[in-house]
Amino acid sequence: MKTLKIVLWILVFFMAGLIFSFSSQPAKDSNSVSKGFTRKVVDTLPQTKHKTEQEKQKIVNNVNHYVRKGAHFTAFFFFGLFLLCAMMLTYSNKYSFIKILVLSAIIALLYAISDEVHQFFVPNRGPQVKDVFIDFSGSLLSFIIVMLVKKIKSLFKKSQVE
Repeated sequence: MKTLKIVLWILVFFMAGLIFSFSSQPAKDSNSVSKGFTRKVVDTLPQTKHKTEQEKQKIVNNVNHYVRKGAHFTAFFFFGLFLLCAMMLTYSNKYSFIKILVLSAIIALLYAISDEVHQFFVPNRGPQVKDVFIDFSGSLLSFIIVMLVKKIKSLFKKSQVE
């Protein structure tokens, strides 16, 4: 259990660092990275295999915004997941699950806010309130999944006792 706890905390800080790193990229670099990723996806889809270069570029331009927002959501999903699991393993003998959940949500929200404030200082980037909501939504989804798994495990254990 101790090893798992250490691994989870390492993953929490790794995700926080990864998010910070991505947010440190100037807008032009960040957009270039996401467009490069989007282009690779477009190039591998069977539906786009026979499209012209111009058609492929139009698809990249149309979906790149959603890829960027999806990256925000996904990064914070894993940040929230690792955070809640690490908090549960670390503090479950001291605090109730609800307290751990609320504290994890507060930490995830504060990190989402600090991520946007950080972008204020990055060339050609700026804070966006909608990104805080996207980021926090990613963490919230991970919390909901953990709660569902916890509930299913509880129901399963209860049915084995009866």
